[in-house]
Amino acid sequence: MNLFLFGLFALVVTECYTKDLRKSKEESDQEAAIERLDTIAMMAEDDADFMIGENRKLKLNEPETLLINDQRKNTQLGSESTDTERRLSREKRKALRDTKYRWTGKVIPFEIALNEFSRKHSRYIHKAINHWQNYTCLRFTPRTTQANYVYFQKGHGCSSDVGMVKGKQTIVLDAPCMGIRTLLHEIGHAVGFVHEHMRPDRDSYIKIISDHIPKPIRNNFGKLASSQINSHGVPYDYNSVMHYSKTLGGNTVIETVDRTYQDKIGHSQKLSFYDIKLANLMYSCDESCAPGTVCPDEGFVGKDCKCYCPGDPVRLCRDSAWNGRTSRVTTSKTEGSIQPIQLDTRETLGLVINDIQRPAQTKKPQRLQDLKRLPITTDKYRSEDYRQF
Repeated sequence: MNLFLFGLFALVVTECYTKDLRKSKEESDQEAAIERLDTIAMMAEDDADFMIGENRKLKLNEPETLLINDQRKNTQLGSESTDTERRLSREKRKALRDTKYRWTGKVIPFEIALNEFSRKHSRYIHKAINHWQNYTCLRFTPRTTQANYVYFQKGHGCSSDVGMVKGKQTIVLDAPCMGIRTLLHEIGHAVGFVHEHMRPDRDSYIKIISDHIPKPIRNNFGKLASSQINSHGVPYDYNSVMHYSKTLGGNTVIETVDRTYQDKIGHSQKLSFYDIKLANLMYSCDESCAPGTVCPDEGFVGKDCKCYCPGDPVRLCRDSAWNGRTSRVTTSKTEGSIQPIQLDTRETLGLVINDIQRPAQTKKPQRLQDLKRLPITTDKYRSEDYRQF
């Protein structure tokens, strides 16, 4: 009898031990899968295959392969959260309000891990860096001895810290992360950007389908408070490289209020106009320019003190008065018409007269309104504005 009981006890212990091992392995496998896929939510449109590198494919079918975006070092989760949840959650803001996260001197030193990326992928990284650099006053410089710097390395998933966090901060890039959109996105985090769909005003523009989002990654879809971010007056942007796509693992997780954008979110292959504008405002790229310049068409003053308006993605605002130039015409006539100076430059395509000085006895500048715009004279790259008075 004792022998029978001992055998039964041993069988139960063995079974429990086996279950624990199986459970431990399943948890480990699931955690590894989650880590492995860390960011490509913005790239996953459905359960179809998508390419990893040149020839390999990854199938998005199993629950544990749902994708996770952008781990952060500093968690805001409470003690009741699991280690995995804490590790997968990091604080995010559209543009960090605290200026201590801005890069000193607008310079971002960087290193690319030796022998970890192919020559082609290294070119992609440099292409994304140059894209940010071309449209902003930020300068990305190869690191020498700088203490604070960005380090590009291969790893599991795609992730980046938000803003300058002191010391070596890593942008982790797995093979699926090497597309230009994902590279711009992760570098955007390092610059200080967070997800567009987490803005405090997002409910006016999108609806989040929380039931379709696994709990460990819901932090990537949370809504931030106005006290946490500074959008610098830049409106919600469906075209931002920081916006997720509509689906995750084949399920719709984001619905746009304006349905014309439903299939467009999460697909930008370049910085949008508002991405560029926000970066220029965040880093005060116009601080060396004359104060008080007001640009038309939601434009902004760039690092060269000229106004940039929405384009593809930006263009010089056509009127040179908004490009740091004004003209003043004085006339002794009491009636008639005036003509501004002619421009002969490809850089500035137009001229607006800010004000006209009437005869000396009046002493009051007359601001020109309702200018008649004539077609640009393409042979000399100039335009002329006339106004009767």
